[in-house]
Amino acid sequence: MRTIAVAAALALSLTPPALAQEVAASAVSCHFVARVYLNFNTLTAEVAGYITDILGITDSLFNGSPLSEQNAFLTFRSDLVHLTPVNPNGVVNLFHVSAGNFNVYFNAHPNNDWSNPNSFSNGLPFDKSNPVVSLMRDQSLFFATDTLARHDVTEHLISSQPFVLPSNGHQYDLGTFVPAGFTLYETYSNTSVGTPIPGFPSGTLPGAGNCAAVAATAAEGENQNQQ
Repeated sequence: MRTIAVAAALALSLTPPALAQEVAASAVSCHFVARVYLNFNTLTAEVAGYITDILGITDSLFNGSPLSEQNAFLTFRSDLVHLTPVNPNGVVNLFHVSAGNFNVYFNAHPNNDWSNPNSFSNGLPFDKSNPVVSLMRDQSLFFATDTLARHDVTEHLISSQPFVLPSNGHQYDLGTFVPAGFTLYETYSNTSVGTPIPGFPSGTLPGAGNCAAVAATAAEGENQNQQ
């Protein structure tokens, strides 16, 4: 195992990095597709999904076509989210969303499946996975009508490591693009899709959104642990 790790590290060191510039604060830095897995019995949820594009990366983020969750190189997943109901505002239902953690993953041979959230974290549970980006999630508010739901939350960068996209052999480190992290702007349908998965019997909501880079704040100590 040590020999494999050393060889992998050497391969990365010999891979030419692609030109990368920090994304301007508030600029849209990525787009993504996601699903929320819900358990209203325990008031918990998880989010998983994939990134379709990143500002500054021209290489394809997919392993062939059609462009779908199955062949996306970059995926993401949240840890277990705890929901606290807030009194409804008319027809708008509200839930306080707990702070926590959020990871981005790279897989050179993806085979992601919405029915298996572990497939979006390299086949492993969240707490045992090896992400290329680790972030810390702020508290937030999830709000929904009969048809659509919204969730906006800022994710602060904890650490990042480089990866190589197979299409052109370019090496990237997402911490270079968003050294302080990003804010996710998510929209979901309130119509559940698929078959409920174990642990989340209340349904799965499909959605999509974008992320915007946040400004680095030295006083907050963001990105101090970037690898």
